[in-house]
Amino acid sequence: MLLIFSLSMMRFRRSLRSFKFGKLIVILVILVIFLQILHMIMIARFESKDWLEKTKLPQRDRRKTLFFKSLIKSMEARIRTSHRLDNSGTYHIIDNIVLPRADRSSQDDELSIVTQCSSNHLDYLVPLTGRWGGPVSVSVFTFDTDVNDVLYNIAYYHLCNEQIRQSTSFHLVYPIDRTPVSINSNWTIQATCDKKLDLGTTFGSNYDIGGIPFPHNLLRNLAIRYTKTPYVLMIDIDMLPSIKLKQSFHSFFKTVRTVGTETLKTAFVLPAFEVQTDIDVPSEKAELLIQWGKGNVRPFYRTACWKCQKQTQYERWKKLEPKTRLEVAYSLSWKDPWEPFFIGDKSLPDYDERFKQYGFNRISQVCEMHIAGFQFSVLNNAFLVHHGFKEPKEFHKTKEDELNKNRLLFRRFKEELKVKYPESDRRCY
Repeated sequence: MLLIFSLSMMRFRRSLRSFKFGKLIVILVILVIFLQILHMIMIARFESKDWLEKTKLPQRDRRKTLFFKSLIKSMEARIRTSHRLDNSGTYHIIDNIVLPRADRSSQDDELSIVTQCSSNHLDYLVPLTGRWGGPVSVSVFTFDTDVNDVLYNIAYYHLCNEQIRQSTSFHLVYPIDRTPVSINSNWTIQATCDKKLDLGTTFGSNYDIGGIPFPHNLLRNLAIRYTKTPYVLMIDIDMLPSIKLKQSFHSFFKTVRTVGTETLKTAFVLPAFEVQTDIDVPSEKAELLIQWGKGNVRPFYRTACWKCQKQTQYERWKKLEPKTRLEVAYSLSWKDPWEPFFIGDKSLPDYDERFKQYGFNRISQVCEMHIAGFQFSVLNNAFLVHHGFKEPKEFHKTKEDELNKNRLLFRRFKEELKVKYPESDRRCY
């Protein structure tokens, strides 16, 4: 019995020594890992501190600059892991690649501005968000050699503009045959809010991006899909709304909701204008009318495509009795080829994504809305302004070829609507 006890004690001592040794090994491994992590953190801090001392930037700009690289790295990661395609299988889609810093959704936010552009037009967000003061959703088109410019521009405007940072969500679209494959963010070490970098990316005129078809309607649908408000205002990124439109629509929406007016199938039309480039963009209707009388303002597309806008009945709108509140002034029937800008319920029909480049991309949606039974009601005080007169000679060289191609598609589209809405007696003509 004594022998058995002695052997048991020996085994126990060996086990104890083995346990202590194993535990020591685990502790040492954990300690090594901890020291390595601490070493990396200290190096990063010293490098950041050394770089900040060299830049001699104000403390506030130093902090913002340090965020450039981390923000761009997070966008890079989204691009590299993106596997979501559009319905045609032609484009990659990345929704919400950058979100507003704070959730702007509130009872005062019934309406979002939705828009789309290429990287070289993101600067229009500065005056747009400054005047709007509410949520904005923007889809940005990019491609392989343009991606560095896109990432830098999005990071710059998000980090360096307070209004954009608080209000704007960004989404990306790029063709699968021009997928970004070489993303280089080493230059971000130079990025500051003090001065915007020029990365040297060159573009032609609108729609002229290295022979790549510009998918307006895909971009529009994406921007609408990821808004959080019940109503949306789809505009071109180089347009500005009348001042305090967001607040005016909030009061208007409350009134409409109180009286129980049906708005689901109503498009609230905003007359659109053009203003000379040497004139400040009018902010209120009274100011707009003065400049209109002087010839500095004119209806949108007055010389480029008057038939596309004249159904708005600008002279009738001009002569309306002045009122302080936003109201419906009059309602109109849709007629081809009217392309109004309007506020609509988020559930309105999608834009047909087959339309690319120039021609019939916006009108296809309005045509379907007409067939589906929508009413078009013109608002009395709200309007949009494009800075600069639109002239026919300013369009890109391939405009007519694209227009003819999309005209044929539009004819087919209208025939398809007869099948989609068999009970409707309306037609797009």
